[in-house]
Amino acid sequence: MISPPETVKDPTSAKVARWADVVHIVDTSILATAIAAQPDYLVAGNRHFLEDPDIARKSALHIVTPARLLQLLEKNNWPP
Repeated sequence: MISPPETVKDPTSAKVARWADVVHIVDTSILATAIAAQPDYLVAGNRHFLEDPDIARKSALHIVTPARLLQLLEKNNWPP
């Protein structure tokens, strides 16, 4: 089942800084926020997120392209 969108608080500076060795500095807040939100999928068009397997492994996020998310949704008969 698809959950409705939600908002999360901005991550602390410490939580953002933790990811500076994993992603480019401009992407650290995006990654820290995604981790805090604990989504089923992080949908990204940024190839750095998509091409570096360490990001997904270290963050425990499933990072997919918009096209891949649509494939997954269609596979699961969404929308109902």
